[in-house]
Amino acid sequence: MFRKSYNNNNSNCKTIFILVFTIILVTNSIFQQCLVKGSVPIDWPNLTSEQLGNIAFEEFASVSAENISSIPINACTGFKVQQIASIANNACAGFTSDCFKNIPSDSFSGFNSTCISLLNSDVTATLTSSQASKLISSACNGFTKTQFSKFNSTLNTCNGFSKECLSNIQPYTLSGISETNCFFSVDAIPGLTKDHIYNIDRANFAKWTRAMMAAISDNGCQGIRSGQMNDLIATTNNACGGFTPSCIANIPIDSMSSLNPGCINSINFTAVSAAQFAVIPSVAFPYIYTNTIRTLKGSICSGFTASQLGQLILSQCTNIQKECSQYIPKSAFNSIATNCLLSNDAISVLSKDQISYVPRSNFAKWTKEMMASLNYEACAGITVGQLNDLYNSAGDACAGFSSLCISNIPVDSFSGLNPGCVNNLNLTAVSASQIAVIPSVTFPSVTEQTISKLKGQTCSGITSSQISQLTSQCKAFNKECISYIPPDRFSNININSCFFSTDGISGLTKDQIYNIDRANFAKWTSSMMASISDNGCQGIRSGQMNDLAGDAGNACTGFTPSCIANIPVSSLSSLNPGCINNLNLTAVSAAQLAVFPSVSFPYVYASALKKLSGNTCSGITTSQMSQLTYQCNGFTKECLAYIPKEIFSSLTSTCIFSAEAIPGLKKEQIANINRSIFAKWTKDMMAGINSDACQGININQLNDLYGSAGDACAGFTPSCISNIPVNSFAGLNPGCINNMNLTAVSSSQFAVIPSVAFPSVTEQAISKLKGQTCSGITSSQISQLTSQCKAFNKECISYIPPDRFSNININSCFFSTDGISGLTKDQIYNIDRANFAKWTSVMMAAISDNGCQGIRSGQMNDLYGTAGDACAGFTPSCISNIPVNSLSSLNPGCINNINLTAVSSSQFAVIPYNSLQYVTRGTLQKLRGNTCTGITGNQLGILTNQCADFTSDCLYYIPNESFNSITSTSTCFFSVNAIPGLRKEQITNINRSNFAKWNKDMMAAISSETCQGIRSGQMNDLYGSAGDACAGFTPSCIANIPVNSLSSLNPGCINNINLTAVSAAQFTVFPYVSFPYVYASALQKLRGNICSGFTKDQLSSISYQCNGLTADCIRNIPVHALERMSPNCLNVVTEENVLGFTKDQLSSLSSFTLGGITANQLIKLYNNPDYTLADLVNATQIESVDSNVILTFKRRFENGFLIPNRIISSEEISSTLTWLQLAVSTKLSISKVLNSSNIINIAFNKTLQGLRSDHLTVLDNEIFKYTNIYQLDNLLIDTFNEINSQQLSNIPLIGFITKDKALYNKFNGVNPNAIPGINQTQLIAIIQNIPSNQWTCEQFRNLTEQQTQWFKDEAINVYDSINQRCIPKPLPSPSPIPKPSTSSSYKPQPSNSNNPTPKPSALSSYKPQPSISLKPGSSPKPSSSSRPNPQPTVSNPKPHVSSSIKTSPKPSLSTTKPITSKALSGNPPRDISKNPRVSEGISLLRFSLWMLIISLIISLLL
Repeated sequence: MFRKSYNNNNSNCKTIFILVFTIILVTNSIFQQCLVKGSVPIDWPNLTSEQLGNIAFEEFASVSAENISSIPINACTGFKVQQIASIANNACAGFTSDCFKNIPSDSFSGFNSTCISLLNSDVTATLTSSQASKLISSACNGFTKTQFSKFNSTLNTCNGFSKECLSNIQPYTLSGISETNCFFSVDAIPGLTKDHIYNIDRANFAKWTRAMMAAISDNGCQGIRSGQMNDLIATTNNACGGFTPSCIANIPIDSMSSLNPGCINSINFTAVSAAQFAVIPSVAFPYIYTNTIRTLKGSICSGFTASQLGQLILSQCTNIQKECSQYIPKSAFNSIATNCLLSNDAISVLSKDQISYVPRSNFAKWTKEMMASLNYEACAGITVGQLNDLYNSAGDACAGFSSLCISNIPVDSFSGLNPGCVNNLNLTAVSASQIAVIPSVTFPSVTEQTISKLKGQTCSGITSSQISQLTSQCKAFNKECISYIPPDRFSNININSCFFSTDGISGLTKDQIYNIDRANFAKWTSSMMASISDNGCQGIRSGQMNDLAGDAGNACTGFTPSCIANIPVSSLSSLNPGCINNLNLTAVSAAQLAVFPSVSFPYVYASALKKLSGNTCSGITTSQMSQLTYQCNGFTKECLAYIPKEIFSSLTSTCIFSAEAIPGLKKEQIANINRSIFAKWTKDMMAGINSDACQGININQLNDLYGSAGDACAGFTPSCISNIPVNSFAGLNPGCINNMNLTAVSSSQFAVIPSVAFPSVTEQAISKLKGQTCSGITSSQISQLTSQCKAFNKECISYIPPDRFSNININSCFFSTDGISGLTKDQIYNIDRANFAKWTSVMMAAISDNGCQGIRSGQMNDLYGTAGDACAGFTPSCISNIPVNSLSSLNPGCINNINLTAVSSSQFAVIPYNSLQYVTRGTLQKLRGNTCTGITGNQLGILTNQCADFTSDCLYYIPNESFNSITSTSTCFFSVNAIPGLRKEQITNINRSNFAKWNKDMMAAISSETCQGIRSGQMNDLYGSAGDACAGFTPSCIANIPVNSLSSLNPGCINNINLTAVSAAQFTVFPYVSFPYVYASALQKLRGNICSGFTKDQLSSISYQCNGLTADCIRNIPVHALERMSPNCLNVVTEENVLGFTKDQLSSLSSFTLGGITANQLIKLYNNPDYTLADLVNATQIESVDSNVILTFKRRFENGFLIPNRIISSEEISSTLTWLQLAVSTKLSISKVLNSSNIINIAFNKTLQGLRSDHLTVLDNEIFKYTNIYQLDNLLIDTFNEINSQQLSNIPLIGFITKDKALYNKFNGVNPNAIPGINQTQLIAIIQNIPSNQWTCEQFRNLTEQQTQWFKDEAINVYDSINQRCIPKPLPSPSPIPKPSTSSSYKPQPSNSNNPTPKPSALSSYKPQPSISLKPGSSPKPSSSSRPNPQPTVSNPKPHVSSSIKTSPKPSLSTTKPITSKALSGNPPRDISKNPRVSEGISLLRFSLWMLIISLIISLLL
């Protein structure tokens, strides 16, 4: 009826609606006008921005601060310029921060200075850059310091101030600016005055940019403070580079006093005044860039201070331009650094005053190029101190002084000249007066080249003190210069090193030579003496001649004969030997010789005396002769003839005449010669004595012929010896004995020779003794001999009595091999053992067989250590003659060297065993054959690594019992080459611990026959790393090892031994306890018949190693051994090798063993065509097979990999049917035999594990109806995966309620499509017994509507829990607009199950639905809930269910504001009926009006 009425009166309704809206608009307009005209009081706290903007500006003239503060924040966006401009000044204090920041920027032009000044600083802290930019300039005058201090840097407020605004701000106000809160724009900064700039915080100013600095006006620059400039460091973006030239000119001078390097290097110095430059801190100058230095030019440099210039370093100084250097004040140079060197260009313009202020240390660093750059006029400023420091390498700079410069250097400055400068100075430009003041101390370092440049009048200025300092330079004086040197200056020349050239000397007069110091004259050379003129020789003084001594005397060779003739006689009275020996004596007269001082004669050469002729010698005086020594051999025979005989008594001990002169001597003259002088005569001199003169030789003279003096005795002729008195021989010394011709000495003479002389008698002298002479040798004499003993010849030894040998020296008297060969056993017996121990092998080899019989035990005992080397000399025949008991003391040193091949077994047997332990390697290699039969146990037991030297031939002969001595700690190991010689009886006696240390190469060397002697204990110790040796046993050896010896075999040996050579009998005795440690790789070696030796204990002891068992080995393992095969062993047998199991073996495998079988192994065995696996094993055997293995095996059938081939019979169902037989049976045979009636008769519960999932498709729906819990528990997961709903519904209740059985743990594997078949009883049992987490979401969603209801009724909380888990998270979608009177619902989605589709559960297919909009003519579906809900809800008969679904809380209708189209568009709502708060009367009026309109509409509709 309503619909019809609506349709019929459609046009009328439209008219009514138009009328209603017109009334509303008119009413609202009237109300707004009331507000504008002020006819209505303003409700300031509830204004909107629109309303605020519509308020007449006149209204603001009377507004209070309280009204302003009450304006809503958002309403402040409605402020207009005129409104703000009209605000009563005191009302401005009412602005809040939140309101102030919302005022439009354009409206800020309405603020005046008074209003600004009244604003709270927290309010102005919100001022934005945009707002500030709109302020009129006069308003800015109102800003306070506090307001500026709170400006927010993030709002960048200050950047908005205009130039005009800044110019109106009170300067002091800017002192409120902090470091970072306020930065003005570049365009505005020109408005800042000097007072403004002055008040800006230095930390803030330090952050100004280059562009900001450039914007400062000239007036502003006048306000820059010192502190502000100080903070302009290098990190301020080179802000100083922004200062304009005119700005720089206006910066106060004192402000520049804090300038930092960072600013200096950026500022434009062309605009800096000298006064400003002068106050720049000197500490900044080391950091000024060279580029900056180069910009300094002109008058600015006149501002340089000493401290500033003193801070500059080399790289800076070299960049000072000449346009700058000429302006630098002279006083500034006083502090210039030592290493601050100006460029040549800059130096060229310096004045003499500037030069005079340059520190001497700096001037000393100047180069010659720098000196050359000096203006010659500036050289007048060079000081004495500056020149004084030009020394050493610094003096090289003087080479740069120009001639004009030198001439302008003040004369007194030369007094500071150093050698380094003098030697480089251009002396040709130096005047006489200048050179005269050069310090004499300089001259020692002046070079010869410099002296050679001196010429003419310049030399006349050379002073005595200057020439006294010259040394080698004197030879550089040229003749012209010397001619100007006054004669008296020569008395001051350096006596040691100032020597003129020969050219200069040739011109010297006698007066000049007379003035030359005698010490200097003494150093003249012969060529210099030869240059003296005859006139000059007349001036030679006695003192000068006296000093020509020593080497200086060589100069006398230069005196010419004419010069000697002109030397005054008195001058020769002081002649020195050095001159005498070099003087031309042929020009000397006898009278002159007579005055030669006798004190000079000791130094006169023999060669000089040879020049003396006969008549001249007559003048020789006694005093002169007494001074001669070795020179006497210079006397000639003719000269000696003139010397009186009494003169000989005054001969000195060293005055020895030549042999040519001696034949003229008489016995009386010889008799007068002192014994000490005679002792110095040579053999040639002795040979010159005539026979008659020899009668005068006395015992004292012979006694003094010892040592080297004894060599002279070789000169005595036989006739002379025979004339020497006999008693004189009692004084004979070894020196004379060793040289005298002993063949001429009689035995009586020899007998009186003292024994003390014999230690020094030479071997050569001993070798000359022969025949009867030797018979006189006494015991005391032979006891004194040492090395000389080897010189005794055989003939002489034959005369020495045997008892004399007991007295020979034990350490050094050793006879020659020739002498030894003649020694008898008695003589050898008497030789001391200590002496015998020092005999060499060569000496031992010389002993005759007879002599060897005399060798004593003590003598052999002392042949140890290196002494034992001598044993190598014993000949075989000698060894055989050494008494046996003498070898009982044999030492290792001798054993190592003696020829053991010559030692008999009886001799070897007595060799001390403790000596054998020190025998060196290689010694025992000499033992051969029968000798080794003498080796005792003690001897063998003491040996260590020497055992490796035994040969196989020797080993064979060693007695069996001797091997018992090789102990467990013994390191006696035989070589691989020797081991083949061992016999089985010997190897049996080898200690097991020693045997355990044999390596595989040694084992490999054991002969097959010998292996029969290997004991069980020996094999037992081959464990661990010792087991590696087993790899060396050869197959033939292994075959011969006794079976019982292998019963103690360890894993280490088993893993290395060649198992292919082991027999089954041997293998059988391998200890089973070793098998857990046997490697799989070892078992892999087992082949064929060997494996028939396997025992059940052995096989039960291996597990993972079984992967090494080959098929060939497995098929040979005895059936009884397989009884205890472990499941782990079977588990690792490879798939290929598992085929080695025979039918008999498989049928005998225990359930324990088959518990380790794998699915792949089953597949291999199943596919073996040689037998039918399922019929070989019974149910008991395979009851331990893991269900996962069965499952994997069955799935190979289910996926078609395996084809079932067995036909099941009805008879076996209740008797022998196994799970394996069931698993491999065809579906057809199953369908014919198995049913719900007989399935309960299956004898073995595990049999049902063989039920395949594809079997279910041919079995009836009641197949499980009568099964028991144990049968159900054996159904595997794959069965439940394919069960259908009817089969599931027939499963007994017991299958659902038994904990840990059947479906309790497998419910999540139940086919989801079978879920609808669950009946109510089953479902309740499931809910009550099976954990809810067993439910899968797919199963849960397949619950029918009825099942769902059952579920909820039984356990709503469980249901909700699963439901919540299985609801998919909705995709994001726009939030639906809530409707106050409608609710939405969704349609459940159908299930995809192939079974008859039950009514789906509401939750099983939940999907979020879009919001529903009503179309004309449609009506909303009622909600199942009595409460309106804007979200999609779930239909549910129980109200409490919906409350369990977690949804976001939504507002109720009573509190939800209507949502308008503007709200949806994102604009804030403007409803005039609610937002403004007007007076109560107006509210009632408007409410009444609305009620009237609504009543009218309702009446029209009805």
